[in-house]
Amino acid sequence: MAPMISFLKIIFLNSIFYQNCHTNLESDCRYQEFNVQGITTSTVVKCGSDSKNVYMGPFGEGSIVTKTFSNIPPNIQIELKFKIAKIDSWDSETLTIWLNDQQLEHYSFTSHQGTHICQLSEYEDLIIQIAKTFQTTTRGLTLKFKDTLDQASTDESWGLGDVFLRVINPCVNFYSECNYQGEIFTICKGGQVILQRNIPFEIKSISFDPSIMIKIKGPNYYGGVLKDITTSEPCLDSYKFPKQVQPA
Repeated sequence: MAPMISFLKIIFLNSIFYQNCHTNLESDCRYQEFNVQGITTSTVVKCGSDSKNVYMGPFGEGSIVTKTFSNIPPNIQIELKFKIAKIDSWDSETLTIWLNDQQLEHYSFTSHQGTHICQLSEYEDLIIQIAKTFQTTTRGLTLKFKDTLDQASTDESWGLGDVFLRVINPCVNFYSECNYQGEIFTICKGGQVILQRNIPFEIKSISFDPSIMIKIKGPNYYGGVLKDITTSEPCLDSYKFPKQVQPA
């Protein structure tokens, strides 16, 4: 028989899932967290004079830049924001952006778009701010950038900065079977006080994003072992939790 739970608490922490290059400090620009194919010399580049003027890069020469967020669960609302810096002598080359293999944006730039704010003084530069909200449908999220630049990055390039990923409405999915299968019971921020008392089946797997912590306790309300769950659990010792058991 599955152990009863005498206590379950869902704690919604900071809903910001990821930030990178979000200040004017080079130390806040962690370029190593992105996978770069093609150009191998990219670290960070400054462009402009605003408070967030540090970018990963400069990228170019046909680069492919990717970042996978593997622990984002399905069926949650996400806000994604970032900035692109188009730098120097583009000749109608393109930059394409994908999200989970779906094209998100496609740009074609020329050397005289914008105003000069960095690198070569004879060319104009341009800052593009991108903001998207969407619903995840699968586990994990991959952001991909690919350019068609064909000259050295000292002549034409781009940078990526102010990357921001936030869960709009964080939720926990409880499943009646391992590997996130079977019946599903969802509790979102704002409804946890009431709903966490009424999970109608044995819990065998739990899916949630890293902004959440779950605390559960065994059948002894006063002396039971308290377990903290901080990452999604594909198959845990099942817990039967039809309703919260209050002490006598």
